[in-house]
Amino acid sequence: MTTNGTGSAAPALDRPRHELADVFRLYGDAYRHTHALPTGRRRVMHAIEACRTAQLGGHLERCTDCAFERPAYNSCRHRHCPKCQSLTKARWLEARQADLLPVDYFHTVFTVPHDLNTRMLANTACLYQILFEAVADTLPATHPWRRSYQELPDRGPWKPGRSAGCGNVEISRLARDFHIPTSPLSST
Repeated sequence: MTTNGTGSAAPALDRPRHELADVFRLYGDAYRHTHALPTGRRRVMHAIEACRTAQLGGHLERCTDCAFERPAYNSCRHRHCPKCQSLTKARWLEARQADLLPVDYFHTVFTVPHDLNTRMLANTACLYQILFEAVADTLPATHPWRRSYQELPDRGPWKPGRSAGCGNVEISRLARDFHIPTSPLSST
């Protein structure tokens, strides 16, 4: 523990100046009053607002060397809370790194027109299913290595920038920065 200049204990690591919980506490009520949010999203906001505050209760932490005490508030442990899930997220990312091939990857982003945002929120499961089916149909049609692509077990939005042949000998590599030609995807 170190002191933060006011005599009170502060963690050795610097915290970000603003956290999501701060934004929710400042603007959450006004946002909820002007936007129709599903119940689940309201619960997420409330959990993040209450996380590590007296609202969830707490306990005293005591230094074994100097007997200094400070309150430590309980966390919400919600899966969407950035404070509670940062360690879990770091471990998950590290485990996923081991699954990656040693090649470049392309992050492919598919968007929907702004006019559909309200409908997407109201019919999340149905419309996201339609979007993912459209993505699944679009990617193989534009993929330069159709055969090897269809044999890949993962058809998500991250795609390798190379294709391996028999015995993992590289048979193809993109010579540009784009995974998918933009012309088939454009709405001209």
